Amino acid sequence: MNQEDGEIRKELDALIKYGCSDKMLMYTIWCRVMKNEEDKYYLLKEELHNFYENLRQSKFVPLDISNRLWCSCNDIIFINGINNVPYIDGIFEIWFNNTETNIREYKIFLDATKLSWRKLKEDVLNSCKEIMMDGVDKYMNTYVKLNGTLKSEEYIDDENNDIKVENIEEEEDKEKKEDEKGVKIKNEMKSDYEKEVQEDTNKIKYKGKVKNVDKDDQKLLSQKKKDGSTINERTK
Repeated sequence: MNQEDGEIRKELDALIKYGCSDKMLMYTIWCRVMKNEEDKYYLLKEELHNFYENLRQSKFVPLDISNRLWCSCNDIIFINGINNVPYIDGIFEIWFNNTETNIREYKIFLDATKLSWRKLKEDVLNSCKEIMMDGVDKYMNTYVKLNGTLKSEEYIDDENNDIKVENIEEEEDKEKKEDEKGVKIKNEMKSDYEKEVQEDTNKIKYKGKVKNVDKDDQKLLSQKKKDGSTINERTK
């Protein structure tokens, strides 16, 4: 209940108390009631916006998605408010113009008008809350599914990477073994070659020694022959 409700109540009590059937005053009070209830109806935007902010922050919903939900609900509030005015006005105009004005009926009509706006406010508020929660739930479900898919793909990639790493390690081990085998063969070939060279060198050295011995023998033999010839000459 706001200040305008109090002012309207005073005028209505005075109208009932003095049995006044002033149609102009009755219409004025009616217009004030309609305007006041309509203003209170649109206050639900503030209440709904608080709900919207809490929901968005608690669920970590991106701003573009939450704004879309808010705009949808804002349109619902506006459209229902706009449609309710001519609907109630139409009913009141029929009663006000086609029947004798009755204070008691008039008061009942005012109370029904207030109730109509309050019921509309409650229904729209609940509907908008459901729309927001459903929208957030759909986003969260989509996010969870997408996140699960990405994790699965990441897991598969990790497995593939592990396999690749294992294959690379196997290839490296294989290459390492082949390199070691090649080095070993090379060393063996080098060792065999060095042995052959050493043997050839030894043979050459040995042959040299043999030649030197032969030369010495030949010199010795020549000397003996020479000495023998000399002795023979002397004997003669």
